[in-house]
Amino acid sequence: MATEKVLTKGDADAIAVVALELPSDNASGSNVEKAGPESRRPMATKRALIAWLVLCFSTGPTAGMAFRYVPAVLQSAANVLGHIPGTNKPCAKRGVIRCVVPFGTGEVDYNSYIASEGVVCIFISGVADFTHNRKNLLILGIVLFGTFALPFASMTSKTYRNLVSGSILWVFMTTVQGIYGTLSSSYIPLFMREAGWIQARTRIGQDGRLVVTEEERATKELFNRGTMVSVLGLLSGNVGSILGQGIELLKSIPKYPEAFKLCVGWVLWNTGYSNFNSVIGLLFREVSGLGTGDRLYTVYTFMAVTTASIGSLTWMFVFPRTNIKIKTWAYCFLAINIFCIFWGCLGIGKNVKIGYKYVPEFWIEQTLFCMTSSALRSANRVMYASMLPRGREAHFFGLELTLDLATGWVNPLVQSVIQDKTHNLRYPMLPNFFLLVAALGFYIWCDLEKGVKDSLKEFDDAAPAVDDGT
Repeated sequence: MATEKVLTKGDADAIAVVALELPSDNASGSNVEKAGPESRRPMATKRALIAWLVLCFSTGPTAGMAFRYVPAVLQSAANVLGHIPGTNKPCAKRGVIRCVVPFGTGEVDYNSYIASEGVVCIFISGVADFTHNRKNLLILGIVLFGTFALPFASMTSKTYRNLVSGSILWVFMTTVQGIYGTLSSSYIPLFMREAGWIQARTRIGQDGRLVVTEEERATKELFNRGTMVSVLGLLSGNVGSILGQGIELLKSIPKYPEAFKLCVGWVLWNTGYSNFNSVIGLLFREVSGLGTGDRLYTVYTFMAVTTASIGSLTWMFVFPRTNIKIKTWAYCFLAINIFCIFWGCLGIGKNVKIGYKYVPEFWIEQTLFCMTSSALRSANRVMYASMLPRGREAHFFGLELTLDLATGWVNPLVQSVIQDKTHNLRYPMLPNFFLLVAALGFYIWCDLEKGVKDSLKEFDDAAPAVDDGT
């Protein structure tokens, strides 16, 4: 039986957002309207969801090319242009590869070259949420992403000029992709709210006073709807705010502590996940052979997308049909991620026969890691969206990306230094392993149920605490 809690006038004012409706393109929360007919609720229609999925699907091929093939192209070019340290001999194409290329006034390992260029990202981040009109900025991000991707079609020769140009374009593409990801993800809580996640837990009592009903079914429907939107968005496609907005968000930590806990955990996981993905792809090409294993790498990248899609879809259909809580799913997915990275760390020892030293290990890793990572990313977006205050979706998703960019460049820099000293792609897996372990701690620390209740508070003026009778 539902537990009812009588609210004071202050509480009623805080939850009065139920009777309000934001325009789909105005995410700042500064302008609100009364809920009107269906025509004034564009995010409640199937057409809006289908349009969002088509948008994700249309950007998927370019994004897939960027994050799968561009690093491989840069690796191949650096391998051809590089040489064995201390000699003028060409670099090996397979096995343990010791290879350096010019970088500035010195030389760096050919794999750390790509990571070193990525440090520039921190200087061009934090511009995604400066406007209230997210739709136009989203369109601009898509156009810029495609514009930066086009020049790669002409970079057929392996020259140092193309290597430098490709690295610079890669930096811009990853930055624009972050902006696009923030804005597209900010639509998820809008779809979830239109499913009635706040309305289902508020009603007028017999005495005419507003009461909150803590119904398990309403919460389940909330996560079911969010899971579907998040998973399908990732399947179809697979920056933050300006300084003043950032300070405002940081001041809201006491109001929404659980959302910030999950945000930190998500950032730590995403940093470790992304950097491990870049390392494992380069390592696969070393083990299978640069040049000779290119066809196999094509299959490997295709299967990565396939297994990721299967993982998300499987979880989307299983989650509503089980009584397992969404955080429990997240724990399981994260534990498998940690195990896959730990397996690679075992290969650091020269006398250890495992640790991604044979091609079959990569196929097993891909099945486990890609399936669970894709599902975990969907779960992260659902859990995070469920704890965001109304009208601040883009701001909070922008905060997640800003923190990611502000801290994410440190790990690639650390990886590049480790790779430059060891010439072993398994060593850079160590910082990723520790990041995921730290992320697990924040996932455990976060109280999802409390975070959902906190989301009912007004962003600018937190509602009084609800007396639960304890």
